[in-house]
Amino acid sequence: MDRSTVIAAGTVATATVVGSLLLGSGTATAAPTCVSPPGTDTAVTDGRAACRAISDVSGNSLAIGAGGVGFADAATHGSALALGFDGGVGAVEARLGAGVAIAVGTDSVALTSTPGWAFVVSGPGAQSFAGDDEQGVSCAGGLGLAVKVLAGQACFHDGVSTWTLG
Repeated sequence: MDRSTVIAAGTVATATVVGSLLLGSGTATAAPTCVSPPGTDTAVTDGRAACRAISDVSGNSLAIGAGGVGFADAATHGSALALGFDGGVGAVEARLGAGVAIAVGTDSVALTSTPGWAFVVSGPGAQSFAGDDEQGVSCAGGLGLAVKVLAGQACFHDGVSTWTLG
């Protein structure tokens, strides 16, 4: 399968997973939001919700904790977006590319720490991860997706079975 097919399939799968998770989500409207333009560090806590966004002088990051936790760290020309909804934890460490982590629901964890382009999405009870070339991608638990775009690696877990690519 070539990279354009992987990218297209990943985009469709991500849109489907995120849409279905967010449609069933009862997220709050006033969520802690952390925006970190180059060279800044921002943190906000509000009860059980929190966010932190960190950027070096060449990075940009955004984190939102809507009933969950979002942590975004961008450096070395990286861009990071981390979203934690309804008890989920989304965390990104982006270097030389962009990372997106979206976690929706209790015990959901979406993590990415990789150079290049990666996105991970987790539903309730799922753990999705995209790491460096040695670590690859991992999907377990509930509904989850992890994609390393430039490496052509991906996994999808439907709560019972896991499919991997690359």
